[in-house]
Parts: sequence; structure tokens; C-alpha cells
Amino acid sequence: MRSHKLHRIAVVVLNLLFGFTALGQVEHLPAAGSTDQPYHGWVIVTDPGQAGSALAHIPPRGPSAHAAPAPDGKIKGFGPLGVPPEALASEGSSVYLLFEPNLDGSRRVGQIEAVPAGIRDLWLRVPEGRLRILQAVPDARNLLGFTGYQHEIWALLARATGPVLLLLEPKGWVEQALPDLGSGDPLLFSSELGLHLVVKASDGWSLWTRRDDGWDSDKLAGPMPGEGSRVVGVWRGEVVVLDPIDERHDEVISISPGGQIRLGQVVHPAQPTAATILHGPGRLVLVWTEAGAATSATESALPTPGLTLPVQQVVEFDLVSGTLIYSGPAVVQSPVSEEEFRFLALGLLLLMAVVLLVVLRPTPDEGEIVLPEGLAFASPGQRLVATALDGMIGVLLSGQMFGLSVSEVLGPLAVPLTGRLDVLPLVIALTINVLHCSLSEAMFGRSFGKAMMGLIVSRVDAGNASLPRGQFRPPTLMRSLGRNLIKWYLPPVAMLALTDPSGRHRGDVLARSAVLTRAGPPLSDDDHPPE
Repeated sequence: MRSHKLHRIAVVVLNLLFGFTALGQVEHLPAAGSTDQPYHGWVIVTDPGQAGSALAHIPPRGPSAHAAPAPDGKIKGFGPLGVPPEALASEGSSVYLLFEPNLDGSRRVGQIEAVPAGIRDLWLRVPEGRLRILQAVPDARNLLGFTGYQHEIWALLARATGPVLLLLEPKGWVEQALPDLGSGDPLLFSSELGLHLVVKASDGWSLWTRRDDGWDSDKLAGPMPGEGSRVVGVWRGEVVVLDPIDERHDEVISISPGGQIRLGQVVHPAQPTAATILHGPGRLVLVWTEAGAATSATESALPTPGLTLPVQQVVEFDLVSGTLIYSGPAVVQSPVSEEEFRFLALGLLLLMAVVLLVVLRPTPDEGEIVLPEGLAFASPGQRLVATALDGMIGVLLSGQMFGLSVSEVLGPLAVPLTGRLDVLPLVIALTINVLHCSLSEAMFGRSFGKAMMGLIVSRVDAGNASLPRGQFRPPTLMRSLGRNLIKWYLPPVAMLALTDPSGRHRGDVLARSAVLTRAGPPLSDDDHPPE
């Protein structure tokens, strides 16, 4: 549990530091799975020796807008379920759980969403520790299928009058038109191509696909798999089937109107497994638990007090090439390692200590502040824009050195966008900014950004009284270096300039300088005399 606690602490610390908040079909088995469009997957993990179960999330294997790709075999525990659902359906990053019938025959529907934490491949559960309860499915004792497609949730039921297809609308569950399916047994699925019905009949199988204007039917090419075969889902218009070879081996078969493709074999224990298709990368994922192989909740990716499930095992099979991508224990490492957390915590403590030391240290007596004649303190807005222009120089050069984009160079400051925690590119960028600003301000009284904004850095001591109007004296190299070290490496201290009437931060005070502007014509490069 230690690494899980560190994991949670790291998320909280990073959120405080950087200001960000953080389809399918199942077989009716003790372990159930769901397919999703295009990347998420969900499974119910059940220990054969226990009554409890838990919901697990298979994070996207491909990149998304706010999360990095999860490694092969990665699973994230989403908490215990006292009563296992009989079916799952997912749409986008949400999963919908359909439970056993109530006394009146209706079925409860609960919803959970996975939201990116902004840290690498970490996804969090919303709401935490409970379900959002949706409208129950009426008269749903005999369930044939449950799936999601295009932000809609569908249920297929068997009733005395025949199969019934229901769609969840704001006003409740509404019956939808079905084609004439004959006497076969339909199963409900979805894929990136639409909503599907797979109908098993004595004379062969057929695949129905729902279009905007109705249903289209295709006859699947035989011979059909025998007894014990398991339809996992539909991918790219092909029905994916697991056909048992023996107790521990299944053959993966893709069946379409054009024929059958025997893609390869997968190995699993002699017990039910949860199966899901990740439509984006085109992967079949199998998940199961091993009875008696108890482990800690953190290692099993199921941090659930009072419920210790055995080790989860994962198989990932590529439906494109027919190759085995991953087989072994679930990958459950936290996106933030203990070493990274310690580094961030130590860095935060050091930063706080230095900031407090600089801020609380008595201000040195710099004597009377004398501005060069014709110059005035620059406004905070002007200084902020000039700082942004100067900062881009270091960011762009560091990006060239490491082959990174601007947001990637910013590292922890851009975690919600990139998920990167690497601080070296950011440190290099800040160092470049310290050097180029210190040199240019000592030599010319201007950095690039200040020159663009018509600003200068000048000494503000009594020596200015003898200067002709409009002339100034730049700070010495050491004083300029000191003010820029504080400005770039201690931004909280520099931000205090916004509360100072003169717009000066502690670095300006220590360097006995100020950022100035002139209300008249722009300053020229000849406005300060030689030393």
C-alpha cells in the first residue's frame, strides 16, 4: 500500500503546485469485459475462490489529448463491486454497469467515468467510491446484450414476443426497430462502424449492422466455430471469436462475409476470463485472476480495503498482425515513481526554504532611490510581456537541444498538457535565460524582451543625479546576474513585484536596480555613457 499512498500524495502535490484538477459486449461470465471506441477497455475481475469482484480500467494504449499512452499490460483498479454486474457497456471514457434483475424485473444501471489526472498515463475514477445511478432498464430479466455507441447506450432483451432493442434517451428507455432475425439467437455488439447484431442460426451466422436508414445484413462465411466458442466482439466489420482448442488454449478467429482468418492462439487458465477489444489499436485483451496467488492490493492494481484479489494476468493479442503483444502479470506501476516523488518533494521543500529565506530576510538599506531624469518605473504588464519574450529564448533553445516541443520543455509546469515530469529541459531553459539576460542587461541595459517593450534596467542610486536627461547606467554583471537568478529560479519571489508600488522584486532591490521606461521617445542605444 505504500507506493499507492505515495502515488496519491504525488497527484495531490502536483495538482496544488501547478493548478490543475484533476463498447461493447460481455459474456455472462464471472469475469466480464467490455469493448470501447476507440481506446479504453473495462473488465470485471473476479477471484474464483471469493465472492467479491472489482472493476478494472484498461487505459488507452495510444496517446490522447490529456494522457500519455499506457504501457502494454497496464491495468488500473477502479474499486470493489459487492455485487458483480452481469454486463458492461462503455462509451468514450465512461463505463455503464448493468446489474441483476430487481424483484420487478428491472435492472439497475450505474455509470463511472475515467478522467485524466494530467500525469502521464494516470486516469482517475469519477465519482470516487460510488456509482452514478441512471434509469433502470424495465422488464429486463432475460438480457441478450448491452453496449454503447456514439454517446448512446443500448440494451437487447429477450421477451415473450421476441427480441427487443432499447435505447436510453432523456425520457427513459425507448424501444427501437429491429429487423426480422428469424429463429436465431442474437447478440448485441458495437464497433467503430456502428451497432451490430450477430445472429447464430442452425444454417450459419449472419451479421446485421445498423445504419441511419435501417439495418443491413451479411452472411458470415463458414464453417462456424463449434460448441464452446465465444464471440468477443466486432472489429472492422469482422466478428472476433475465441474457439477453444483445449482447457488452456483458444484460437482467435476473425469471421467476415468474405471468409475466415485464423489469426493465432492465446493461452489462459482453465477458468473464465474477461475479454475486451481495444478498437483504436486493434487489440484483443484477456484478463483473469489466479486462485490462491494472493498478493497485496497495490500490486494487483486493486487498492480496495477489505478485498484482496489474486494477481491479475493479462494477454494482449494484435488483431492486425495476429501476434502476441503481451502475456504476463498486469503492469500496475504508478505513473509517478517513488524516486520522482522524492525528488519533487525535496525540490519543493528547497524552493520553499529559499523563497522564505529571501522574502523574510531584512531588506538591505540601499539608500535613497534616485531615478535617471526623464525615466519612470515600468508597469507590471510591460515587465510581464518582456519576461515572456525573454523566456521563450531559453525554451526554444532547450527544445532544440533535446528535440522537444515548447510544452514538453516546460516539463512539470505543463503536466496537464504533456504528462512530462522531466525537469532537466526546464532547468536548461532557465539557465539560458539567466545568462542571456544578465549579459545583455549588464552590457546594454536591455534584454531582448525589454528592448522589444522599450524598457531598460538601470541603477537607481545617487550617481544618477549627475547624468544628463534620458541617460542611465546599467547594473554591473554580478548585480545583473543576482537579479536574474532570483527572477528565473525563484518565480514566487519575482511575482511579489506585482504587489510593490515601484514594481521591483527582491532581486531588483539586492541589485540596486529597477526596470524603467520613458513616456517620451523610445530609448536609443546611445543613451548611457561609457563606464
